[in-house]
Amino acid sequence: MNIATAHNNHIDEIPSRTKTKAIYDRCRPQYEMAQAKVSRKIRKLLIDHGINALVRIRIKTFDSYFNKVLRFYNEGRRDNLVINDLIGIRIICSFLGDLDAVKQILVQNFKVLEVEAKSSQFSFKEFGYDAIHVQILLPNGLITTRIPYADLSCEVQLRTKLQDAWAEVEHEIIYKTDKSPLNAQLKRKLASLNASLTLSDIIFQEIREQQQDRMQRAKKLRQSIQDKIEEIEDIQYVQEIPEI
Repeated sequence: MNIATAHNNHIDEIPSRTKTKAIYDRCRPQYEMAQAKVSRKIRKLLIDHGINALVRIRIKTFDSYFNKVLRFYNEGRRDNLVINDLIGIRIICSFLGDLDAVKQILVQNFKVLEVEAKSSQFSFKEFGYDAIHVQILLPNGLITTRIPYADLSCEVQLRTKLQDAWAEVEHEIIYKTDKSPLNAQLKRKLASLNASLTLSDIIFQEIREQQQDRMQRAKKLRQSIQDKIEEIEDIQYVQEIPEI
């Protein structure tokens, strides 16, 4: 059965679910291979730079993908219909400082289309998950037959462990419930909890930086002592050389 919707003064038929599903199933293996190649490269880059992070991967299920297509059609946004998060990679770090380091690694090793800080969308009175989204272009030749509306890019999410935990809980509370509006008291509690987690991330980062600074100073002190010891040994060696 064909379903139609009004758009720009003419009728645009919503894509057939059956036909779109057949194309999706046929093309998905290429996207899985592309995702595997990109995620392997990212893991290697993180190891090479000494960054300890968890890398998770996912490809949108057909239902999730097609529901997003339908939402664009129903909202009259067919001309702007681009699915740019069909392939998703999430990098979960322990500390805030690692997020910027990982972002720089991605910028230096991939063609980056967009960088977005999700926290900038919210005021200090609001709650919402913190993350950095980096949109990277897939390498040439990995995708030969495209899934309709799917962009040849990959969305990489950068989060700390606390940000990731908050996002998972928020998803359960907000998006998997009956979607009834939260009352003011619950909103304040969620905003307070979000602020506490954000503060915890900041404190963890400060503690890490203090430890790194202390370790660096201790290393310099040990090196200075070792240099003095070697200098004294050299002087003693010269003094012990018999005259000819």
